[in-house]
Amino acid sequence: MCGIVGLYLKNAELQAQLGKMFQPMLVEMSSRGPDSAGVAIYRNPVKAGQTKFSLAHNDPEFSWKTLETELAATHQCDVSVYPVATHCILVTDAEEAEVVRWLKNSQSEI
Repeated sequence: MCGIVGLYLKNAELQAQLGKMFQPMLVEMSSRGPDSAGVAIYRNPVKAGQTKFSLAHNDPEFSWKTLETELAATHQCDVSVYPVATHCILVTDAEEAEVVRWLKNSQSEI
């Protein structure tokens, strides 16, 4: 069985208490089955007109730079990639639906 919990913290004064607020949610999730638990913290919003993607690839040697170059050339757009091991944050001003379609068609292993 799976589950998702979330905390959308808008009050900057409460940031120091984030762990205390989040811990009970993760404990409650542990009773839902043996699957792993993880935490995602979203920060650094992009500018208006940009979209941020979180991507993953099984190959630690995957060339995120090549993906960046190909996407920029294909869609005539600005693209920046920020790789970390097998994951990458991609920021672009291309239309979200176009990028998703391109990834599915030409980079389906992502």
